[in-house]
Amino acid sequence: IPIQAEVIEEEPEIAPQPQELTYFVDLALKNNQPTKVAQEEVELAQLKITEAQRGLYPALKIQTYRTAGEISNIGTEEREIKTELTQPVFYGGRLIDTTNQAKVNLEITQKNYDRLKLDVVQKTETAYYNLVAANMHLKQKEGLYQEGKELLIKIEKLANAGMLIPLEVNSARTWLKQIEFQIDSIRQDLFMAELTFKQVLNAKETPKIEARLLEAKKLNLDLGSCVEAALKNRPEIYLIELLVRFNNYARNIETSKNKDLTVDLTTSYGF
Repeated sequence: IPIQAEVIEEEPEIAPQPQELTYFVDLALKNNQPTKVAQEEVELAQLKITEAQRGLYPALKIQTYRTAGEISNIGTEEREIKTELTQPVFYGGRLIDTTNQAKVNLEITQKNYDRLKLDVVQKTETAYYNLVAANMHLKQKEGLYQEGKELLIKIEKLANAGMLIPLEVNSARTWLKQIEFQIDSIRQDLFMAELTFKQVLNAKETPKIEARLLEAKKLNLDLGSCVEAALKNRPEIYLIELLVRFNNYARNIETSKNKDLTVDLTTSYGF
């Protein structure tokens, strides 16, 4: 009897993020104005759900008035307190659609906040790693330049002793000059990386980064699983479906207002 072994797919190993990167992401989210506005929209959408649900329950109204006057030189005063309770009975599904529309609106605002948050996180991580990589590259080139200077001194000593021709000395000096030019170019890249990182964080000064060396790790990922995860988790895709549902509810509400009758049960008590 053939035996089939069950193949268990291992989860791809994801390299842990530096602890300071989490701090920078939180700082960027805190200073980002669009995400603040989106968060306020989520809170407002939650209030709209409460308001829409309130329409399904009885409404209590209390009225009171007082009149005073004089009849035949006799002072008179009249007071009345009236309580009115109204319960919606039939609105053609309008109240239910209004509540469902408010819930969909909450999902839209949440997904919009997730979209903005994802964009800030992605930009922060990219700017952070670009800055760290520029620092690493500069350190490596500076170390190589220091080794080149020491090597050039040895070459010049050998040339003075007649053991090397001047062409080899000039070649070594040219190579060292090339490294100097590369260091200047890397410093410009580092300046731009610091500027971009500061803009992403919306900070006045570039924060100090402790990480100086990052180890590259090979991830066990394939294109198919990455595309599937993107389609599943990207907020923009689900937002389109939510907007369609929101508009459908809005159309049903307007249709109900124009065609359907409304029935309310009202009772009052006064004394």
